[in-house]
Amino acid sequence: MQGVVLDTNILVSAALWPTSVPAQALQIAVARMNWVCSDESVQELQAVLLRPKFERWAPATLRQSFVDFVRRHAEPTLVLPEQLAVARGVCRDPDDALFLALALAADARWLVSGDEDLLTLQHWQGVRIVDAAQFVREINTLMRDGPFFT
Repeated sequence: MQGVVLDTNILVSAALWPTSVPAQALQIAVARMNWVCSDESVQELQAVLLRPKFERWAPATLRQSFVDFVRRHAEPTLVLPEQLAVARGVCRDPDDALFLALALAADARWLVSGDEDLLTLQHWQGVRIVDAAQFVREINTLMRDGPFFT
């Protein structure tokens, strides 16, 4: 199966707006791909998603349930220090190195993000870096046009 990394902003959007394009990207990742995460990426998701500012969209218990869903359904992947070192400095935002390193560690084909700092890269180390809408379009086209999981 093709590997995919969904960054924090995609997952937050999917959690808070279940009919959004990021939620569609999550559905594809869960149903048709090898969706990967790391302990660090899940910790970041939990820290962001449980911020009080998101209470107006969903109660904390529901947001925590989403984090638990991620832990149950995403494939845990260990990011080695040398992979993180390779990813450091590639992107303007140093926090984004985590997702680049995770994609590298998992040999992922896709990194789905809403972060312009990552999206400007487009490709890195064999990883396609796309927004949620582009990911959904491309996967749907691949599935329609021929064998996807080769």
